[in-house]
Amino acid sequence: MISLIKEILDSKKVEYVINEEVESTYELFFVRHELQMNRIKDVKKYFVSIYHGHGEYMGNASTQIFPTMTKEEATKELESAIYGASLINNKPFKLAKPETLNNHDTKSNLDGVDKIEVATKIAESIFEADDQEKGIINATEIFINEKKIRVVNSNGVDYSSNKTFGQVEFISTWKGEKEEVEIYKFLEFANVDYDKIKQDVKDRLMEAKDRSVASPMPSFDKIDVLFRPLEIIELMSYYTGQCNVGNIYSQASQCKVGDNYQNNLKGDALTINIDPLLVSSLSSSPFDSLGFKNEEVKVIDSGKVLELWGNRQYAQYLGVNTRVSSSNIKVNSGTLDIKDLDRYIELVSMSGIQVDDQTGSFGGEIRLALLHENGKVTPLTGGSISGFVKDFINDVRLSNEVVYENNYQGPKYLLFKGCTILGK
Repeated sequence: MISLIKEILDSKKVEYVINEEVESTYELFFVRHELQMNRIKDVKKYFVSIYHGHGEYMGNASTQIFPTMTKEEATKELESAIYGASLINNKPFKLAKPETLNNHDTKSNLDGVDKIEVATKIAESIFEADDQEKGIINATEIFINEKKIRVVNSNGVDYSSNKTFGQVEFISTWKGEKEEVEIYKFLEFANVDYDKIKQDVKDRLMEAKDRSVASPMPSFDKIDVLFRPLEIIELMSYYTGQCNVGNIYSQASQCKVGDNYQNNLKGDALTINIDPLLVSSLSSSPFDSLGFKNEEVKVIDSGKVLELWGNRQYAQYLGVNTRVSSSNIKVNSGTLDIKDLDRYIELVSMSGIQVDDQTGSFGGEIRLALLHENGKVTPLTGGSISGFVKDFINDVRLSNEVVYENNYQGPKYLLFKGCTILGK
């Protein structure tokens, strides 16, 4: 199909980028420990971006071509996209040219494995951890995906990369004395760790147990708060977003190389890398969707901006060079050992923390938190937390323990000192 698409577009004298995705998936569906269904899916997709130069402008439009289309149907769809691109007046930019890639495939322990065997072993790990009298895992879905991506453009770029990854969904239920609590969990990984999966199951069961007995959250004017990876990723997105050329071009960020976000440092220095080949990430790739080569880049070093990153189209508009466009981040570990902490709130689960790209304000509703005080742990639920990331970053503490969570590698915990929590 790529040959056909190229033939049609080359005859139209337009520039283009073709993204092919070929995915083979093995799936298992359980109710309790009983297998209800298994299936295999094979899916092939083609996404085409057209770049049409007209006068001083270059317009672009995108469309999807299906493998079942005839030449006539594909031609009609592509001609419609070409016409759409001719109506767009964007600044021109240069498409990628072929380069030598450092790695064609991102390595993991799932490469070349038997998908059925891995899915079965994951199920066994989940059921082994499902050992509580009042808590159960009542539904589980397991997906083992083998994905090949290919990028072809009108300049001769033709890159391919293979990736195998897993996804797990399960629902944990705890039957408490006052109420029954259900918690949904979604795991994604490109490197399987069966012990970690077991621990995730145990943690979610304990989370459901704590939710069933949690007291209403009181208000706190000044209290130290411990964040976990899901929230750390969002908090750090303020700084990666500030250094992103797309946000700079749209004037959502005024960031410049040399800016220092920790100019009055009292806590742990912050260093962030964008790593397109992070072994744990589903989205790792040696090239981006436009066909540009990806390289690991240190964007922030001890609070100071070293390099910008992001989409090459916006980079060219700004007249800067970027070397990576990827969602993978690596955050340095710090000096924090939570055993040394006294009184603090540990956020276990939130409805989803929101961080404003421009101001760095953050906020979110709390589903479950643990108050650690005088050696006692008290489950709390409800209430909300809010603040500005920049107000805490000079005093931030990063744990010395490192974890891998899909597109994140970094400290297991992040501590903000003196936060405000509004009670339920």
